[in-house]
Amino acid sequence: MRQHKKLFSIFVLVVFIMSALYIPASAAPSWPRLENGSNGLEVYALQYLLLSRGYAISIVDGRFGSGTESAVRSFQRDNGLTVDGIVYSETWPKLIVTVRKGSTGNAVKAVQYLLKHKYGYSIAVDGAFGSGTESTVKAFQRSCNSSEVSIDGIVGETSWRYLLR
Repeated sequence: MRQHKKLFSIFVLVVFIMSALYIPASAAPSWPRLENGSNGLEVYALQYLLLSRGYAISIVDGRFGSGTESAVRSFQRDNGLTVDGIVYSETWPKLIVTVRKGSTGNAVKAVQYLLKHKYGYSIAVDGAFGSGTESTVKAFQRSCNSSEVSIDGIVGETSWRYLLR
């Protein structure tokens, strides 16, 4: 009996150690953290997404200043999120817009802007998701080399994460 207890204790210890060492693979890249003072291509996308959700931005310039922060805070307040002016893992999923062939507007411009300026695709930033944008999105999705990314021409949450990484 004593031998069984000892073996069981060793087994439990090994399982505990192995579970502590196990680090699951991430399904997709994490969301970028943007806040006042941030700048760059992801901020352009943020500003286009805020416009698509009806929040006023005086200019889409890739700079996260007081106007962008004010729009972010309003969006967070209106959506029951923590109102801190920081766009990160809580805010992005509520802010993104799933776009596909036939979609129009600023969310499409955000996708097109990232594809053109961050990833170098030859694509117009016109806010119209036509056949050209669809084929470019599919090319981008293929380039991700991830089973998590569906090559369907639709920009949903996973494709947004990869675009914004």
